[in-house]
Amino acid sequence: MALRSRSVPYLRLIPVFPLLLSFIFASCAVTDFVGAYFNTYYNARQVFDDAEIEILTQMDARPGGRNYLVPTAIGPGPKGKLTSVIEKCSKLLQYHPASSLVDDALMMIGKTYYYMDENQQAERKFLELIEGYPNGGLKIEGEIYLAYVRYRMNDHAAARTTARQVLEEAEKEGESWLIARACTVLGQIALEELDYNAARVFYERAGENGESATARVASFIAAAEMYGKLEKYREAEVTYVRAEKESNSYTGEYRGRIGAIRMLAKQGEFERALRGLEDLRSKSNNREFFGEIDLETGHVERDMGEFGSALAQYAMVDTTYPRTETAAKSYFARGELFENVLFRYDSARVAYSKARSEFGQAAITPTAAFRADYLTRYLQYTGEIAKYDSLRTAILTADILPPPVTKSDTLSPARPGVDTVRAARPARPTIPLDTVDAHLALNESELAGLFYATIGRPDSAEKWYRRVLVDYPASPSAPRALFTLAQIYSRDTTSSRPMRDSLYHVIVEKFPDSEFAVECRRLLGLPPLKKVTDVAEDSYTRGEKLMLAGSPEAAVDTFRQIARRYPSSPYSSRALFAAGWIYENKLDNADSAIAHYERLTAQYPASPYAIQVRPKLGEVALLRKSLSAPPRTADTAAVPAPRVPGALDGEGVRAHKDAGERMLPGRGAATDSTNALPRPDARVKPKKPEEKE
Repeated sequence: MALRSRSVPYLRLIPVFPLLLSFIFASCAVTDFVGAYFNTYYNARQVFDDAEIEILTQMDARPGGRNYLVPTAIGPGPKGKLTSVIEKCSKLLQYHPASSLVDDALMMIGKTYYYMDENQQAERKFLELIEGYPNGGLKIEGEIYLAYVRYRMNDHAAARTTARQVLEEAEKEGESWLIARACTVLGQIALEELDYNAARVFYERAGENGESATARVASFIAAAEMYGKLEKYREAEVTYVRAEKESNSYTGEYRGRIGAIRMLAKQGEFERALRGLEDLRSKSNNREFFGEIDLETGHVERDMGEFGSALAQYAMVDTTYPRTETAAKSYFARGELFENVLFRYDSARVAYSKARSEFGQAAITPTAAFRADYLTRYLQYTGEIAKYDSLRTAILTADILPPPVTKSDTLSPARPGVDTVRAARPARPTIPLDTVDAHLALNESELAGLFYATIGRPDSAEKWYRRVLVDYPASPSAPRALFTLAQIYSRDTTSSRPMRDSLYHVIVEKFPDSEFAVECRRLLGLPPLKKVTDVAEDSYTRGEKLMLAGSPEAAVDTFRQIARRYPSSPYSSRALFAAGWIYENKLDNADSAIAHYERLTAQYPASPYAIQVRPKLGEVALLRKSLSAPPRTADTAAVPAPRVPGALDGEGVRAHKDAGERMLPGRGAATDSTNALPRPDARVKPKKPEEKE
C-alpha cells in the first residue's frame, strides 16, 4: 500500500513531465532561432559599416573630396565585404519578412548596390524601402540615395524631382545634412545645364548646412567656382575665403586660399596674387601642392603680359614635375599661349602633343589631343597652300619672262675676257595651271572649314571662304563656301537676312546639282527639283557590274561609250578613269591605259580623277624624254635608245619591263582582293616585282 501510495503521485506526474520537457526544449529553440536572426543582422551591420568606412575614406582622398554623385572604384577588400552583406541581408528578408529590421536590411542592400555602382538594383531596393515603409525613419534617407542613383543613371529629371522632395521634407523636419545633400544634387544638375546662378544658390546653401567641415568646404568652393563662371570675381574671392575659414584641415585651407588668389589675378590685382603664392610656397605643409603653386605663378605672369617669364616658368614646372598632371597642365597652358596670344601654331602643336602624352589621366588630355590634331591639319593645309602658290607663281612667271638665253660656262671666243654666262629662265613647271588652282581651292576650302567647324573662328573662316570665291568661283568648293558664309551671316546680328538668302539663291542658280542646293531650296521654301534619270549613271553602274562579274573587256566598252556619248556628264571623266584603270590593272595594256589617262586629263583637267593620274603621266613623259635623248659626250660609244613609238606601244612596254622599269607607277595597287573599281582618292603604291595579276 505504501508502495502504491508512493506510486499514485508518481503515476500522476507521468503526463505532466513531457509537457515540461517540451516547453523547455521549445524555449531553447526559440532562443537559438532569435539569436541566429539577430546574429545574422548584426554581423551584416558590422561588415557593412567596416566596408563603408573604407569606401568613404577613399572618396575623401579624391581631389574634389567626397562626392556621392561620382562612382568610386572600390577595391577587392570592400567589394568582398559588400557581397557578404547582400547575402546576409537577403536571408533576413527571405526568412523574416515581417521583422522590424526589414527596412534597415533593405537600406543596407540598396547602399551596397550603390557603392558597387550597380544602380538599377540599388534603385529597385530604395523604391522597395520607400514604398513599403513610407512612415519609417529611413524613408527620407532612402530618397536621397534614390536621387543619387537616378543621377548616375543619367535620369536627371527623376533625380531633380526626388531631390526636391527630399529638400521639402528635410526643411520640415529640420534635417540640415539632408538639406545639404539635396542641394548638392540640384546644384550639380543646374551646373550641367549651364545655369550657373541656380547652381551657385544651391551650392551656397549646401555649404551652410553641410554635415561636416569637409562637406561645407567642398560646397563653398563649388559655389565660388560658379561665381567665377559668372565673372563675379569679387564674390568668388569672398566665397573662397569663406571655404578657407570653414576648413579644419590644411588641405581645405589651401584649396580656399589658392582659389582666392586666382580670383585676385582675375581682378587684375597681380602683385597681391604673387605675394599670396609666395606665402603658400613658403609653408612646408603645402609641399605636396608646390607644383600647382608654381604653375599658378606662371598663369599670373601670363595674365600680366609677361609672356617670356610665363614661358620660362612653365618650362620649369614641366621639368621639375615630369609625368604628373601638373606638368600636363603646364604644357597645355604653354600651347594656349602660343596659339592664342603669340600665334606660333607649330610651337602650339608641339606643346599640345606633349600635354596629351605627359599624363594620360589628366583632365586636359582629351582637349590637348583635339587641339594638337586640328593644328596638325592647319599646318598641313597652309603648307599645301604655300606650295601650290609657289607653283602658280612659277607657272605665271615662266609665261611672261623673255625667252631664255643659252647658258655657257666658258668665255666667248669672239669677245675675249667677257663672261657670257647669263641666268637662264627657270623651267616652267610641268603641272598644269588648272591642276594647281584645283589644289589651291580645295586646301583653302578645307582650311576655312577647319576654322569654322573645328577651331571655332568664324572670322578666319570667312576670310578663307571669300578667297575661294574670289579666286576660284567655279571650283567644286564654291557651293560649300557660299553656304557656310550664309551660315556665318545668319549667326551675326549685324547681318541682314536678305544677305543670307541672296547667297542661297546664288547656290540654287549657279550650282543646282550640288548637295547644298537641295538644302538651300528647302530653306528658301522652294519646291525640290524632280530627279531626272541619269542615263550615264545607269550605264556606269552596268559597267561596274560587268567588272565585278569578271568581264573587264565588256566593262571597258561600256565605259568608253559613256565618255563618247555623254561628254558633259560628270560620269564621263569617271568612266575614262575606270577604262584606263582596267587596261592598266586587269588587261595589262599600258598603251591603252596611257591613252585613256591622257584623254582624261585633256578633256577634264580639273576633275579629281585627272589629278590622280597626272603623277603617272608625268613619269611616263620623263621616261619618254630619257629614251629619246641623244648621247651626252662625243667620246663615249653611242648607245642607241630603245624604240619608242608615239604612244609607247606594247613592244616598248615589254622591253622596259624586262629592264625592270615601270611605265605606269603604282600599277595594280589601287585594287583589293575584289575586282571593285578604285575611288578617285584611292592611294596607289607600287607592286613588288614578283607580284602577278
